[in-house]
Amino acid sequence: MAPVAHETPTGTDVRRCAAPISLLTLETCRRKMMGSEAPRTQYFSQRTPVKEPINVIERIKSLYMTGKCSDLIIRFSGRKETIQAHRLILAMSSPVFEAELYGHKAVGTELTLTDSVEAFQWLMEYMYSDRVHFPTTPMALEVSHLASKYEMTVLKYICSEYLSNALNDANYLMVYNAAVQMNISDLINKCSQIMEGSSSSVFCKQHITQLSRWALKHLLEQPHAFVNEVTVFSSLITWAQHQLELRGTNCTPSDLRQEMNDFLPLVRFLTMTTDEFVENVVPTEVFTLEETCAILRNMKHIEGVPLPRVCSTSRERRDKRANFQ
Repeated sequence: MAPVAHETPTGTDVRRCAAPISLLTLETCRRKMMGSEAPRTQYFSQRTPVKEPINVIERIKSLYMTGKCSDLIIRFSGRKETIQAHRLILAMSSPVFEAELYGHKAVGTELTLTDSVEAFQWLMEYMYSDRVHFPTTPMALEVSHLASKYEMTVLKYICSEYLSNALNDANYLMVYNAAVQMNISDLINKCSQIMEGSSSSVFCKQHITQLSRWALKHLLEQPHAFVNEVTVFSSLITWAQHQLELRGTNCTPSDLRQEMNDFLPLVRFLTMTTDEFVENVVPTEVFTLEETCAILRNMKHIEGVPLPRVCSTSRERRDKRANFQ
């Protein structure tokens, strides 16, 4: 079928334009009809350039940056800040959010969290863009906690790798606290390697008070704490006093005993000499008179005297390696 001729206002035949015609093709034809010096059409010259996202990640990230098409508002307990989010993105990133947003007990248009606003904002940027950049070690620790809480396995691994590389003498206790709480075994081992070379430093007052309850218990359970038991007990007293001070509680012997009760079975009292026990433990009054007598008699290997239930039966010295150095 022959192409159909079209007459322009000037009578020019544009038969060759019978193929599918775009705006650009029409503009080219018009310029040819009006001469090569004709100015460009206003359709093109007056359009405002718009920078569009160039790939899927950029387009998804733009949803977070603009809040466009958001269907969820995230609030934070005790804070005024809110975040506009997209349920699908959160559900794709975390099985916890998937259950919370699409499960049989799915929340409505608002979700209230108790997380750190700053750490969650970092998490949101990661979920929308895959961007990983930790400004500080404390931020990496907070994000690691969120990754564990929301079961984001890959991010948890990324945090662990970053913290392992960032580990040093100044931050290992802070990292150790988090690693124990979140049960990150590789990171715990890295911290343990540092502590193994500086056990006495770990048990000094400045450092022992930095440990959380979980981390302190874990530390006392490990075989790498190469210090004598007097140091361990004295440090435990210091830690318990610090905890009571933080809560504004009186530091009476009974209060100390209650605060230390979970840790006393981890102290190897039978590795102390009787003099060490009398000089360092008895004055604290954390044990009753009956318990004190029972422990001293067991130190002397007197049979038939049961140890208090809170006392370890171990006679293996914690600092035995020091005897060979």
